[in-house]
Amino acid sequence: MPHVLAIDLGTTGVKVAVTRDDGVILGLASRPLTMHLVADSGVEQDAHEWWRQITSATREVMELGHVAPSDIAAITCTSQYMSVVPVAVDGVPVGPVIMWLDGRAAERTRHLRRRENIVVWLERHGLAPFGSDDLAHIVLLRHEYPEAYARAAAFVEPVDAITARLAGTVTANQNTAFPLLLVDNRVHGAVHYDTDLIGRAGIEPAKLPQLVPMGAVVGQLSAAIADELGLRTGTPVLSGTIDSTTSAVGTGATGPQRCGVVIGTTAVAVSHVPTSRSDHARALMTAPSPVGSQYVVLAENGAGGKALEFVASLLGSAPQTMIDLAGEVPPGCDGTMFLPWLVGAMAPAPDAAARAAFIGLSLATSPAHLARAVLEGVALNMATLLPAVEHFVGTAFDEFTFGGGAAASPLWAQILADACGRVVRRVDEPRATNARGAALLAFSQLGVLDVGSLADLIPIAAIHEPNEACGPLYADAMARMVAARRIGAAQ
Repeated sequence: MPHVLAIDLGTTGVKVAVTRDDGVILGLASRPLTMHLVADSGVEQDAHEWWRQITSATREVMELGHVAPSDIAAITCTSQYMSVVPVAVDGVPVGPVIMWLDGRAAERTRHLRRRENIVVWLERHGLAPFGSDDLAHIVLLRHEYPEAYARAAAFVEPVDAITARLAGTVTANQNTAFPLLLVDNRVHGAVHYDTDLIGRAGIEPAKLPQLVPMGAVVGQLSAAIADELGLRTGTPVLSGTIDSTTSAVGTGATGPQRCGVVIGTTAVAVSHVPTSRSDHARALMTAPSPVGSQYVVLAENGAGGKALEFVASLLGSAPQTMIDLAGEVPPGCDGTMFLPWLVGAMAPAPDAAARAAFIGLSLATSPAHLARAVLEGVALNMATLLPAVEHFVGTAFDEFTFGGGAAASPLWAQILADACGRVVRRVDEPRATNARGAALLAFSQLGVLDVGSLADLIPIAAIHEPNEACGPLYADAMARMVAARRIGAAQ
């Protein structure tokens, strides 16, 4: 029976999983990643740390002994996106990772946001420059890290940086290159950049990764890399995907009749549609997907598990302790509410200036109230998004599948069901949602599985029915949240 080793590189941690072709996870290991806050609101990471942690987690998974290196049919990667890594020709990083949270080059790229440019980008690509995109990050590297800029053979997304390190050659595909904003996405399966968009962006074409077909085998593990990871020399390396795609596959949202919600560091809603489309007023868009000839729906809702982690750290607590405390408080938290916009509001009401806050506090407010308020705040934020996603996709979702680290909590799943008024199907081994999605997608690309069967291979741990008695309470809470959006807004 074949197996795939999948690497899931998130914002705050990396996971490595060995998955069987029936979706069963045979081994999972995770490692934390460090985020560096630098001057002028910059946010960076060290891709060398990524590699050290990937190597450590991979060796741990393989040393479990569930599979031999010869059993691994392929290795694939998925990752967070809208971050840029300068790499050498063999994929080794030559400078810092400029993260998706970094907006330092917004002013330097203001000209890209002129109306005449925006119209062209929206028509061809589906997303226009917005000041914290890959183009801005490349400009930042050119001005703030000129040595790294000069040494770079290419500027790539995290998924392509790891894939290049594995394969020894730098490539991207139409899905992973979506954040570069340089491909005409009206044609599914494009393997060329749009020369006009390159000219408008002022990017050096020679410093762009080669585009290959989605799902292509881009190389094999060299003896040195295989030895470092504890794998077999010659193991095929597949071109990867951005994590919204594997979130969709990992929740079975492989067509427009299905919806997935994944709450990890951030919270997203995902689905698939047959055509490229966008709703920029609500920050909804699509990217070309390797799932058939479809487009994956990108609906970034903002902070998810990161909100819980952040508040827990402020209270000197741990996320799981906060979840345990939350169970002591009734729905609605006696009026206490958490506004979850730690990184600004995203879909369905984008507002970069929006900020997080607790409201409705009283002398009776306890840490347990604050804990549950965070879970409810993230759930209510998702409840504001789902109707917009339904309209965008053209399907009313009576249920959705819930994955990501937050789905390990039955309480959070029930709060999500109650706040959204929909049945929640909570996946088994939810921390492996993206890794499982990447592996199942790889099996389809290798011809082992039919893409139409992938949704049936997602294991469900429990089904949570919405409590009708909570409906009016959460409807009122959602109205309060929307009305409070500008409280504490950054100026």
